[in-house]
Amino acid sequence: ALAPTSLTVGTGTNPRGTAADLAAVDGRTFALDSTTGVAPLVSWTATFTAVPATAPTLAATHTGSATLPCTRELSFLRWRDGAWLPAPSGTAATADVRSATGEVRVRVRCTGSLRAFTAATDALLLAPRR
Repeated sequence: ALAPTSLTVGTGTNPRGTAADLAAVDGRTFALDSTTGVAPLVSWTATFTAVPATAPTLAATHTGSATLPCTRELSFLRWRDGAWLPAPSGTAATADVRSATGEVRVRVRCTGSLRAFTAATDALLLAPRR
């Protein structure tokens, strides 16, 4: 499986950890504090590079937790139009989400209710599937 090479925060504050912390389920995490308000949110994007084009499907596996319940959503960037494709099962067609240079981006969002929370990810891995 491939680990992300970089992370970009979309929504949230006080990021802790790096892309290297997401390579294995080992207790090293990337954590982010949510926004506040009626629907607290964290959102960040992981970039994977050198993703092979040979597998027809890619599977993203997320291992994480939050200090309060939140609804987690994974999505893949479709390069041709910039749309985010929801991936409830964590999978996407390689042809739809891999750039010409072998890059794949996976967005992780977690939405809570009423109270701010901290979301932590222990691992985010991308595996080609045949």
